[in-house]
Amino acid sequence: MGLYLLALGRHGRLEYPARVEQDESPDFMFTSPSAKVTGLEVTRATTEDAQRWLTNAQREFDRRLAEARRSGRAAKPVIGMLNQAGWMGDQPEQEWYSLVRLAVEKKLALLASYKPASRHDLLVYDDTDLPAVDRRKVLARLRPWVLDLRRRAPALGKVSVIISLDLLYDIGRTARILPYVEPIQPETADQAVALSKSAEQAGQVEVQKALNLAVAKRQSLYFIDSRGRLVKESPDGRFEVKIREDGEETVVRRISPE
Repeated sequence: MGLYLLALGRHGRLEYPARVEQDESPDFMFTSPSAKVTGLEVTRATTEDAQRWLTNAQREFDRRLAEARRSGRAAKPVIGMLNQAGWMGDQPEQEWYSLVRLAVEKKLALLASYKPASRHDLLVYDDTDLPAVDRRKVLARLRPWVLDLRRRAPALGKVSVIISLDLLYDIGRTARILPYVEPIQPETADQAVALSKSAEQAGQVEVQKALNLAVAKRQSLYFIDSRGRLVKESPDGRFEVKIREDGEETVVRRISPE
C-alpha cells in the first residue's frame, strides 16, 4: 500500500487531503477530498513453491544474522536459483501473466461481498519466483483481458500491479508504467543491497517532499510515534488524537515539545 501511494503521489495521481483506513473486505477504504469512497483490495501473485522458499530463506537469514551479531560481522544474504532448468523465449512473461490473472480471478469472486463503495480497485503484488519480465509485453497482454473483465464486472475499478518497486497502473484503461526509481538489474549481492538502499532513500525523499508541501499549505500531519500514539501535528501545535468509529477525530491531549 505504501509503494502504491508513493507512486501515485510522485506521478501526480493522488489528490490531497486523502484518508486511508485499513479494513478487512476490502483491505483498505480510500476517501478522496470530494468524500468519494473507493475500496482497495491487495493480493499477491505467487506460487506455493515460491512462498516455501521465501519462508526457508528468511529462517536461514535470521540464523546468519544471529551468528553475525555474535561475531561482529555482516550477515551474508541468502541467494538461490529461481529455476534449475531456466526459461526459453517468452516463457517468463507467459508464466507471469498466468499467475497475475489467477490472483485477479480469485479476488473477483469475492467482489460482491465487499463493503459498499463507489468502486473496488485491485492491487496485485508480484511475489513470483520468475526472472525480470518485459513489462511492456505483459502489460500489452493483460490490458485487453482486464478491459473485458471490467465490462463483465462493473463494480471492478482500477487493476494495478506492483512489480519490483514500480507500478503498472490502471491496466484496463490508461495502462501506464509508473517507475519508482531508475531501473537497475542487480547482478551481485552488493548491487542488490545498493538497489535496496537507493529505493529506501528515494522513499525518504518523496515523504519529505509531501511533508514540506503540507507545511507550506499549513495542513495537519499525522503519524504514529514511538509510544504507539496517533499524533496530529498542526500549525496550532502537536496533539494526541483518536479516530472514532464514525471517522470523526477526537483530541486526547496536547503534547508538549520535547
